Formats: sequence, C-alpha cells, structure tokens
Amino acid sequence: MSSIFNNDHPPKVFLDTTVICGAIRKNGVNRKILQVARLPYLYQPVLSRVCLFEFIRNATNGIGKGEKWLNMKSGKFKPF
Repeated sequence: MSSIFNNDHPPKVFLDTTVICGAIRKNGVNRKILQVARLPYLYQPVLSRVCLFEFIRNATNGIGKGEKWLNMKSGKFKPF
C-alpha cells in the first residue's frame, strides 16, 4: 500500500477552475476529483482566490457550448 495512506498530513493538491467548471457541467472525471476531495486521508484540496474569482467570472459569462451551455446568475454567489 502507498505511504500516502499512512500519512497524518496528506499532500496538498491545487485544484483549478477547469476542474470546478467541469464538475458542474457533467458527471465525469472532474466531479470524481471533487468527490474524492471529501476524503480527508487521501489529499487536501486547495483553491486559490484567483481560481475562485475565475470560476465566478466563467460561470456568470457561461460555461460550455451549444445545448450544453450553462450560465449562472451572479445572485447565486451572494450567499457564499
């Protein structure tokens, strides 16, 4: 077994906007990456402020193309 499972301090993994946007659009690899981030012993996810601002910009401008285009209103971000 890997030494990552015996570690009290799991490695930090920086997640970018592509992972977050991809996880919202479809149930694929990016969503699985975020689901695994819930497990405290595998890795510690890290999101930078720049990544969060870029996500908000992309989500409000629209993500995807054609029928798969998704647009989130800025009001949905106010609670956060």
